[in-house]
Amino acid sequence: LLERNGEIILLTRASDVTVDSKDRASIANNWNADYFISFHMNSFVEESVKGSEIVIFEKGHKSEELAKFIKDELLANLKSNDRGIKEASYTVLRETSMPAVIIEAEFISNEDIEKNFSSIKYGYMVAKACLAMVDKVLLDAPPKKPKTPTREGWR
Repeated sequence: LLERNGEIILLTRASDVTVDSKDRASIANNWNADYFISFHMNSFVEESVKGSEIVIFEKGHKSEELAKFIKDELLANLKSNDRGIKEASYTVLRETSMPAVIIEAEFISNEDIEKNFSSIKYGYMVAKACLAMVDKVLLDAPPKKPKTPTREGWR
C-alpha cells in the first residue's frame, strides 16, 4: 500500500527480532531517507487507557510538521483519542538526520484495542493514515531541484 506511487519503503525491522536503536538511526541516515517513521503500540498498567500519540525529539522543527500531518490522519482513520504530540529524547529521533517520528497508534494494553489490533483491517487503517500523510507532504512540498554535477576530482 505505501509503495503504490513509487515511494520506496525501507524496513529497519521486518520480523520480531530487535534491531538496536542506534543501528536503525544509522540505517536511515546511510540510506539518506526523506523521513523516519517508526510504528509502535503503546502500553500502560491502567488497561482502560487508550488513544494515539506521536513522539518527536523537539518541537519547532520539520518533525513537528510531519507529526501534525500524521496525527490528523491517524485520528481520522482510527477514530482514536488524541493524546497529542509528545517530545522525547529517543535515539531514533535524536540521531536521525531527517524528520523523524514515532507513531504510538494505540494502547495494546487495552483489551478492546488488542482485539482490533490483531485484525488486518487495523493495520490497513494505520497504513492508510500514513499514506494520506505522505501524499499531503509530497503534494505540498516544492519539487526538489536536481543536484548539479561537479567536476571535483576530475582530471
